Amino acid sequence: MYIGDPKHGKSVKQHGVKVEKKHTIKLVLPDNHESIDLLIQYLNSLMGVIQARINQGQLEIEYDLIQVSLGEIESFIKSTGIAIEQSWIDKVHNALIHYNEDGELDNLGHPYKDN
Repeated sequence: MYIGDPKHGKSVKQHGVKVEKKHTIKLVLPDNHESIDLLIQYLNSLMGVIQARINQGQLEIEYDLIQVSLGEIESFIKSTGIAIEQSWIDKVHNALIHYNEDGELDNLGHPYKDN
């Protein structure tokens, strides 16, 4: 997906392909505004994140799937100690998103000839 080869040509990344995604994630936000500001700052510094912002207590995030997946973003959030609030329907929805992204990434990983 990133380096290509002589037989198949350039990779999707080398072709400049972007797969932009946008999701809203319900978080259990701390009362400390400094922690929230740091989370947003760190998320915005992650490779592939186009924009992260808090809107009405929820995280709105836009990212390029070629560079980062929703699963990786969620893992990063959890590593900060901030919890992701999920009902059972949210968990099913997220599982479908992760499954879909895995399929997209798998498809993008297959080389193709340059035109």
